Amino acid sequence: MNNAIERLRASKEMHIENLEADGIMSGKEWAAEVAEYRQLIAISEIDACVYPDSVAGDMLAKEIAIALDPEDEIGSRGIAEELFGKKRWPEAEWLFGWVRGAQAFFKEVKDEI
Repeated sequence: MNNAIERLRASKEMHIENLEADGIMSGKEWAAEVAEYRQLIAISEIDACVYPDSVAGDMLAKEIAIALDPEDEIGSRGIAEELFGKKRWPEAEWLFGWVRGAQAFFKEVKDEI
């Protein structure tokens, strides 16, 4: 039983690391190829580290939706579909990576804009 638990913990950790890495790459790609300047400013102001793990994904999704659709014209599901091609938001770890990737890209280029 202990071997199974250790194996699954390692598998879970790898899964989370992969989700985050994929999110970072996707966030950088979105920032470089799709985002508008005002969207990058809004995303750069999100502090993704302030949410407890139990509500992190939902709260971060709401922050992103508010940042990109402040007038709530298309709603949270509309933002998710526009950004990710689905009406559901990605897993929390991926979403954190996505925000961090977009923020990292903007930080790299903002002084040159």
